[in-house]
Amino acid sequence: MVDQIPQLPEEVIEQIRQLSDSADSFQWQIGDILADVWAEVGPAYTRQLESVRKAHSYIIGQVANRAGIAKSTLRDRESMSRFFPPDMRDKLQPLTYHQCRALKSAGAQWVKYHTWVMDQADEKGYFPSVEAIRDQIKADGADLSLWQRRLNKVIPLLVKITVDPAAPTEIIQDVAEFLAVLEFKHNQAGG
Repeated sequence: MVDQIPQLPEEVIEQIRQLSDSADSFQWQIGDILADVWAEVGPAYTRQLESVRKAHSYIIGQVANRAGIAKSTLRDRESMSRFFPPDMRDKLQPLTYHQCRALKSAGAQWVKYHTWVMDQADEKGYFPSVEAIRDQIKADGADLSLWQRRLNKVIPLLVKITVDPAAPTEIIQDVAEFLAVLEFKHNQAGG
């Protein structure tokens, strides 16, 4: 039955792809600007606020409030810009910003998945969807034990607590120490 449903016209796909390419450029630019601003004024704000975390949060908050953009969006753009610096982005072409974001979720193994994505291009030059990339990354974790998969879900949440400006300092310190112990044990176990 699904085989009988006509595909959308190629013009529609191409129009949306071109608009997405334009939007992707702006996503990277926002991240680059935020990274540059942090490099320039971050140390002064850190001295003033006596905390890197508070200074960064303050800068992001100011931009968010005055530009009408969600803080999480701004943090994401800056994080992407730092993970994939401008001199590396040529290697990511012709992937979309969101496909790159999916690759980033693989952390240090992103190159492995980038290679997989590039090998998957169809005859029209379409690459796997964001969902397909994330599924491929997730599938590689299928051989992990249940406790390892659960730990892999908890660690990013703990990291978020350490950068949450609303979290009490003593909790942040406890979580940071706990993460350090986990990392040490993980490395000792050869993980």
